[in-house]
Amino acid sequence: MIVSVDDATAVVLSSLAWFGVSFVVGWRANRWPLARVERTGPVTRLRRWEDHGRWWQRHLAVRRWKDRVPEAGALFSGGFAKRRVPSRATADLRRFRERLLEPIGNVPPAEFEAEYHRRNREHAIAA
Repeated sequence: MIVSVDDATAVVLSSLAWFGVSFVVGWRANRWPLARVERTGPVTRLRRWEDHGRWWQRHLAVRRWKDRVPEAGALFSGGFAKRRVPSRATADLRRFRERLLEPIGNVPPAEFEAEYHRRNREHAIAA
């Protein structure tokens, strides 16, 4: 059964549906164990056509708009907003660092990325 609605209602309903799906996915992902996101799987592995992430920059200009995407890390219990540190207190700085770096082995992001690309090159050569 298809229901006809005016454009404004369609926009409101679509927005609510996107918000609802995003909320449920974010809530569920916040409860995943870190081990689930630490390793690369069949969906998240780097593909050759991505050219180490350059494809996304050339064709979608990700760096231009990625900071405008809503970030709701603090909406859920145990979550943490990643855009800014709440204060310069040692506990807040430690928590910020843990939440950001723990999934990548507590190494600086540049080192993690370099190691990630090195492993993928080795994997591609071995295959």
